[in-house]
Amino acid sequence: MKKFYIITFGCKLNQYDSAAMEEQLLASSLVKGNDYRDADIVVINTCTVTAKADSEARRWIRRVKRDNPGCRLLVTGCYAQRDPALLAKIPSVDAVFSNKEKFKLYSILSELNSGRKRIVRWSDPLKEEATHFYPLKRFSGYTRAFVKIQEGCDAKCTYCIVPRVRGRPRSLPSRIILKQIELLVDQGYKELVLTGVHIGRWCEEGKRLVHLLQMIEQIKRLPRLRLSSLEPKEVSPELIELAASSRQIVPHFHIPLQSGSDRILKLMGRPYTAAYYRRLLENIRKSVPRASIGADVIAGFPGEREEDFQQSYELIASSPLTYLHVFPFSPRPGTAAADEKGICPHREVHQRTKLLRELSRNKNYQFRLQFRGEILPCLIIGQKGTGGLLSALSDNYLKLEVEGERQLMNKIVKVRVTEVADNSTRGRFVP
Repeated sequence: MKKFYIITFGCKLNQYDSAAMEEQLLASSLVKGNDYRDADIVVINTCTVTAKADSEARRWIRRVKRDNPGCRLLVTGCYAQRDPALLAKIPSVDAVFSNKEKFKLYSILSELNSGRKRIVRWSDPLKEEATHFYPLKRFSGYTRAFVKIQEGCDAKCTYCIVPRVRGRPRSLPSRIILKQIELLVDQGYKELVLTGVHIGRWCEEGKRLVHLLQMIEQIKRLPRLRLSSLEPKEVSPELIELAASSRQIVPHFHIPLQSGSDRILKLMGRPYTAAYYRRLLENIRKSVPRASIGADVIAGFPGEREEDFQQSYELIASSPLTYLHVFPFSPRPGTAAADEKGICPHREVHQRTKLLRELSRNKNYQFRLQFRGEILPCLIIGQKGTGGLLSALSDNYLKLEVEGERQLMNKIVKVRVTEVADNSTRGRFVP
């Protein structure tokens, strides 16, 4: 039987899309391979959020065809959505298709099998009305599963390419979401992660995300529910209150900041101030004291002066944030920020990125240190190397190393935090 292999870059939504493509390929009587080098069909699901992501995708396209010249190579994802013509010019690519076509993979393979030499399928995401969905029976390779609840974004962030490649906000109906959750719970998943481009924009006949969470809480068999990234203006007092009282929603928030300078936030098109963001974090910390709170930050946005950077640094340093995802500014074609004047010198961007990442490591260490000696509920999510160590994830997003047997995989166990180092946290099981 023919084998396939999927290589995925980027966000949790892309990982959901890859799982949906895998389900389609398995339903077509193909077998999932263990390595792209011996697969008959290789799918590369790309990201285009930065120039680095584009470069990485092109590098992998060349690598796959070098190591496996006889395979059928299919390229999709947000880079394929943004610039299909460029990717189609690469001689080794057999098919390029946009995000919508991921859910019609069988027809693309049928065309290739019928003798078509090269296929390019593109649809305009800004004209799409429906939210594309494929029911998942499994989330292969993961002990946690991602549940798509919406797609698209209409925010006006001047640096962001995502609305152009994912389209306008569209929500999946609650009945489909609840059915998908029940199906995954039946398959034994202990933690589900709600995902989308802009999950705070989920809506259905006047109901918002809080209402969806209340519906999900009625599925008592689901042990843990985690939320992916939420925009600051969408973290309502009602949402915080629900998270504080819930037995299922874990104490973990990821809320993009991007900059701590009001001047830069305005240039970015972000609809809040630094003071608003600070108050939001303080409210979360007060209501959910154990919560891990993460943020995205852009270093070196056009026009960012040293005083702007210092404002960001000081806000983060004095805030309850526990980790950062730091991105050096990357101009995206067609976005307003790509044409902004005042591009920061590369050396300054590199230095600011380095300082923010050092600050993130220190804040995360201080956060983890608070839990030394405490017992945390942890999901065993994998093995770490060959030395008998397991990887565990606490409800409040601490990543631990624990000695134990493989049969503990995908179980929620009690772990006492015994050692906190700069880059690792150790624990031991508590009976």
